[in-house]
Amino acid sequence: MNEALAGFWWFEDLSLLMDRGGHVLWAILVLSTVLWMILLTGARRLKDAEKAWTAATAASRRRMMQAALVRVRRTAAAEAAWARVIVALLPLLGLLGTVTGMIESFETLSAAGGSDPGGLTGGISAALLTTLAGLVTALPGVFAVHRLERRTDRLADKVRARLRRFMRPSCCRS
Repeated sequence: MNEALAGFWWFEDLSLLMDRGGHVLWAILVLSTVLWMILLTGARRLKDAEKAWTAATAASRRRMMQAALVRVRRTAAAEAAWARVIVALLPLLGLLGTVTGMIESFETLSAAGGSDPGGLTGGISAALLTTLAGLVTALPGVFAVHRLERRTDRLADKVRARLRRFMRPSCCRS
């Protein structure tokens, strides 16, 4: 192992794992990283929108509250849309890796004249690795996207309720 990476024992294991999974596993790693960047950005923007809504509520200005509502709706909409696409793509990429790995395994078996079934099982194991990676990275993403969308909806409901109270005539306010 390289001296500079000696403290990172997991780096060699990760490198071996990624080599076993091939190009598709690298694509899954990149997409899952993008997914979490999108989700974290969406959560940060939602927090900023909550702060804007709180400031607008304290100021009790209709226009500021309407702007806060628009900001809340826009905040997570784009992030959630991209995140949903990536969450749907991850298991499909895993399946693609499995299919390409199986094809390579059968080609290897065919080239060896069918005399090396051990090579086939190793290839199948590596092929299934991409399916596992696709599912393992997509499942937490499903829950995170759902949570982001629910937080956005709850904040939008709060802002709408406050706007309705604000827009009632003063004689009807409680």
